[in-house]
Amino acid sequence: MRYLDRMLVFVWALSLFSCAQLQGIDPRIVGSWQTVEWKIEKTNELIPLKMEFHFDSSGHYKVDYGNSIEEGTYYIQGERLYTTEEGQAQKYVQIVQLSEDTMRLRMNRAGRLELLTLVKKR
Repeated sequence: MRYLDRMLVFVWALSLFSCAQLQGIDPRIVGSWQTVEWKIEKTNELIPLKMEFHFDSSGHYKVDYGNSIEEGTYYIQGERLYTTEEGQAQKYVQIVQLSEDTMRLRMNRAGRLELLTLVKKR
């Protein structure tokens, strides 16, 4: 019986680990990020808006737009960062670059492709 108990504990622990991996929380994204450049991809025209992001290790995010705040859950799958704001539909942006200190996102906003470059706050 002890062998069976150990096997059940092992399978349970393995399933928990697998669920965390499937959730898609890349440790490089965890932390606070600030906008350093936001531009329209086609024209390179700068967009004079700022956003600050915070991603935690449990899959929750917060975006501060300055005059409003968005909060919800997130996960990464492939090159896409999926977010679901509380009470809203899921949306995604393309991750162009993600390193320990820099993140570049390509997003479609009102039919226009934009590039957002963020740096991690220390």
